[in-house]
Amino acid sequence: MKKGILILLVGLLLSGNVNAAEPIVVRKDADSITFKHNPLGIFKRHKYAAKHCAQHAKFAYLFYGDKSNKQVIYHCSIENLTISPTSGKKRIWSNKNKKNSAAYKEVIKKQKELTKELEREKAEEKKRLEEEKKLAKQAEKERLAKIKKEKELAKQAEKERLAKIKKEKEFELAENKFGKECEGSLYRKRFKKGTNEYNNCVLDLAEDEKKAKQAELERKKLKIILVKNKVVNSELLPNVKNNTEDNHLIVDEFKQEKFDEFEKHKYINLLFVIQKDFETSSNITNERQIQSQYLAGVRQERNLEYDNLERRAQALSHQMNILGSRYNTAVARIPPAKSCSGTDIKTWGELVGCLAHGSSEKNYARSIGKQLRAVQEEQRNLYDQLATVPPYIDKNVYQAYSFTEYDIEALKEAKYEVLQMKENKFYKNLIAIKEQKKFLSADNIKNDDKDYSSLIAKYKDRNEIVSWQKKRMKDLKITSIQSEIEKQFNNNEVIDKRELLANLNIKSGSGSSWSKTRKKFTKKKKAKIVDDIRFNSVVVITTESGLGSGFFVDSNKILTNYHVVENSNLISIKDKKGKTSSAVLLKKDLNRDLALLQTNMTGQPVQFITESLSVGMEVQALGHPRGLNFSLTGGVVSSVRKMSSTYSATGDANVLFIQTDAAINKGNSGGPLFHKNYVVGVNTQGLAKDETEGLNFAVHVDEVQKFLRN
Repeated sequence: MKKGILILLVGLLLSGNVNAAEPIVVRKDADSITFKHNPLGIFKRHKYAAKHCAQHAKFAYLFYGDKSNKQVIYHCSIENLTISPTSGKKRIWSNKNKKNSAAYKEVIKKQKELTKELEREKAEEKKRLEEEKKLAKQAEKERLAKIKKEKELAKQAEKERLAKIKKEKEFELAENKFGKECEGSLYRKRFKKGTNEYNNCVLDLAEDEKKAKQAELERKKLKIILVKNKVVNSELLPNVKNNTEDNHLIVDEFKQEKFDEFEKHKYINLLFVIQKDFETSSNITNERQIQSQYLAGVRQERNLEYDNLERRAQALSHQMNILGSRYNTAVARIPPAKSCSGTDIKTWGELVGCLAHGSSEKNYARSIGKQLRAVQEEQRNLYDQLATVPPYIDKNVYQAYSFTEYDIEALKEAKYEVLQMKENKFYKNLIAIKEQKKFLSADNIKNDDKDYSSLIAKYKDRNEIVSWQKKRMKDLKITSIQSEIEKQFNNNEVIDKRELLANLNIKSGSGSSWSKTRKKFTKKKKAKIVDDIRFNSVVVITTESGLGSGFFVDSNKILTNYHVVENSNLISIKDKKGKTSSAVLLKKDLNRDLALLQTNMTGQPVQFITESLSVGMEVQALGHPRGLNFSLTGGVVSSVRKMSSTYSATGDANVLFIQTDAAINKGNSGGPLFHKNYVVGVNTQGLAKDETEGLNFAVHVDEVQKFLRN
C-alpha cells in the first residue's frame, strides 16, 4: 500500500512539471473571465490560475477539472463564487486571501463608485421621466376638462333652445285656448294681443288649469295614513317608512283638523292603517324520538399499560438472573495474574505475551458486566414508571335512552285595523303582518348524556324562542303594508262616517269623544246564544308555562293570580268570542297572589259585590279547568278565614280567603268566583282531591279591592 501511494505522488509531481501552453479564454464579460488549460499538476494549477487572473485584474478564482476533455478550467471573478457560471459545477478551491490585497480593494472601490454613479444617473433619469409623465398627464387632464366644459356648454345651450321651443309651443297652445278670454269681456279691461299683459293673462289661465288637474289627480290618488297610536307592546311593532314619492302620512295621532282638510279637498280614496296589537305564538309542527346514550355508571378494568410494564419487568428479572450467572462464570475463568519483570522474560515477544495474559477473559467479563448494569438500569426505570401507572382504570358504562326532538314554528304578528274611505263609502277590516322563524328544540336530554355539550349547542331552548319573539319586528316599507292590505283586505264590513271617526279617536264638534262612547252604527247582527253572559268578562290567559283564567275589571285591564303569569315574558289572552290579544303586567301583589294586566282588547268589566258574605251563600267558579275553556262549577261559601299565602315567607295567616266546595282545578286559577252577577273573590287553589274533598279557596273580594285601590 505504501508503495502505491509513493507511485501516485511521483506521478502527480511529474505531471506538475509539464510545460503547459497559454490558456484559452472560454468566456469573458465585464466582471469575470474563464480560462481553459491543458492538464496541470496540483502544484502548478493554482499558480497559473493566480497568474492569469491577476493579469485581468481579477483576484478571486474558481478552479475545477473537466474530466471528459482532460482539461483544467479556472474562472476569475471579483465575486468569490461557489458555482461555475459555465458548467454549474461546485467550487473545488478558491483563492480567498486575494480579497485582502490592496489591488483587489482598489478594484472594489472603483466598482462601488461606478455603481453609485450609475445609480445616481438612473435616479435622475427616472425623476426626469416622472416629471415629464406628470406634465403630460396634467396637460391631458386640462385638455379633457376643456372638452367636457365645451360639451356641457353645448348641452346647456341645446337644453335652453329646446326649453324655449317648448315654452313657445305651450304658449301657442294656451293662446289658442285662452286667447279669446283674455281679449273678451271676462276681464274688466281688454288686453291687446302681443302685449305683456295679454301674455301674462294667457299663462295665468293655463297655470290655473294645470293646478286644477293636479289637484284632481291627487284627490283620486290612494293616500295611506298610518296611525301609530300607543298600544300594549307597541315598541315591538315594526317601524314603517314611506319609501315612495307619494304624499302618504305616518303620524302618532290623527287629528280632526287633518280629516277636515281631506274633506275640504274632497279626497275619495283614503286608507287609514291603525296599530292595534302585537301577538306571538309558537307551535310544534313535528316531533321525533332520538336515540342516544347516557352515563349509567363506572366499572373498573385491568390497565393494559400496567400489565405490559409488569410483564416487561418480569422478563428483565429473568434476563438479570441469566446475565448474573454468566458474569460470575466469566469472572471465575479469569486466570491469576503473572509477574512480567522476572528473569524469565528474555525477549520482546515474551514480554508482550506476558502482558496480554488473561486479557480476553477480562474483556469478556467486562462485556457481560456492562450488559448486566444496563438491564439493571432499565429495570429501575421500569419500576419507577410502574409506580405512576394504576393497575386498574375506570371505564364508563353507557345506557341507551331516547329524547324528543321538536320542529317549532315561532310567529310574531303585528295587527292593524284598516279603515277605507272610497267614493263616500266606508269599510273596516283587520290585517296582520307576520314574521316566522323555525327552531329546532328538544326535551328530556339527560345531563349525563355522552354528547351533552354538542346537543345543548345544537338545540334552542324555549327561552331563546321567547327572546326572538320579544325582539322588535323588522322595519316595513309602506308599500309592503299596501301589498298586505291588497291581499287581506275585503270590503265585507261596511261602516258609516261616525264609526270611522270613532275608530280614529276623533272628537266631534260637541266635544264628546267617539273613542269613549264606542257606539256601533253597523247593521244589527242576529244575537248569538251563550250559556252565561258572565263569560263575556272572562278570558283565557296563556303563557310559556301553561294557561290560567282572568277577568276584566276595566275596559282593557284584567285581574288574575300572580302565579298564572309568574316569570312570563309573553302573555296572550283570548275571550269567549275567540278574539286574541297580547298583555303586559301592570302590577302584582305576591302576598295576595294577585296580578293586574293591561291588554289591547276591550271587554265587559265585572261588578264586585258590596254586601257581606255569609256561610251557605251560593257561588259559581268560572274558568278553564284542565284546558276545558269557559267552564262553570257551583257550590257554597263554606267559610271565610284568614290564611297564609302561597308566597308567604313567614307562614303568617294574614290574607282573607273564601273557603268553598265549588270545584277549583288547575286552569281555574285567576278566574272569578261569582254570587249571582257579582264577583266575590278570585279563584286561587284547590287542595289535592286524592287527600281532601271540597276544600277550595278564593282570595276574598275585600283583598281584591285593596289591591286595585293601591
